[in-house]
Amino acid sequence: QFCELHDTPGRMKAVGVIERDVAWEDSRSFFFWRLRRKLAEYDLRKKMMNAGNVGRGVSSMSAIDASSKIEEWFVSGGGTADGWKDDKRVLGWMAQNDDSLNK
Repeated sequence: QFCELHDTPGRMKAVGVIERDVAWEDSRSFFFWRLRRKLAEYDLRKKMMNAGNVGRGVSSMSAIDASSKIEEWFVSGGGTADGWKDDKRVLGWMAQNDDSLNK
């Protein structure tokens, strides 16, 4: 009985471990897009952190700062805070702005 109450989606959401529960039928698509978005986001974040280390004498950017900056760019580029939670929308924005993001 403890196990049945311990890791349920409702309990995990209440504790703040997950944002929302995903229906089994939608789980494959959800996690496919989530993985693609996170990999692209982490790659961009890594490039930003490495660029800060190149001979500027500036303290390096943290991962949290880089992620916040990417979100800031998304919102200032016409996205919304709710749109930031949509993996497909963020990936589309990253693809459209690939040249300017990688400068």
